[in-house]
Amino acid sequence: MKSQNSSLVSIILASFAFPMCVMAGPSDFHVDTDLANSKHYQQIIDDNSRIISADPKNARAHDLRGMAYRRLGQYEKAVADYTRAIELNANDSEAYTGRGLARCGGLPGSAGQPEIDDWTTAIGLDRKSTAAYVYCGIAYQMMRNREKATVDYKMAIKLDPTSELGKCAVWNLRTLDRLNQPPPKSVTSENVGYK
Repeated sequence: MKSQNSSLVSIILASFAFPMCVMAGPSDFHVDTDLANSKHYQQIIDDNSRIISADPKNARAHDLRGMAYRRLGQYEKAVADYTRAIELNANDSEAYTGRGLARCGGLPGSAGQPEIDDWTTAIGLDRKSTAAYVYCGIAYQMMRNREKATVDYKMAIKLDPTSELGKCAVWNLRTLDRLNQPPPKSVTSENVGYK
């Protein structure tokens, strides 16, 4: 838990240096604390656990249970299920995308190379994976690799400009563009509105 807290603090602090959209929407990044959603995800876990008991090689059941664990913030269990889904079906781009998110505790801005590798694999399997492009973009932006972040954001925007993830990519790309602008030649109290 201490590691998660320190990661969260570093993300919050970094967001001041690099303001960006890291919360694309309720379906992708957050942990559900709403009781109704929690019960829903627990039902998904229970249902897919029964399926897995009857058919341990059911990759889709592992993938769905991993998603439910991730949404409930049970990241280690989510990683285990996503990994099993990948072992059973190496072509499951959703499992790679989910595992990348679970590995970084649902915060793409705290991602490292293992998470980026998962998202890159997901993109290789499904070139239309807007989520994987956005997550890679966020990770690269936090690593201060503007070139790679820009490429990933532009691809996400091309694929799905009106979805929550597409809008997140637009926002983050604009932030990168603003950061690339040169500062004013001189800053005085008059030109920033202070007297």
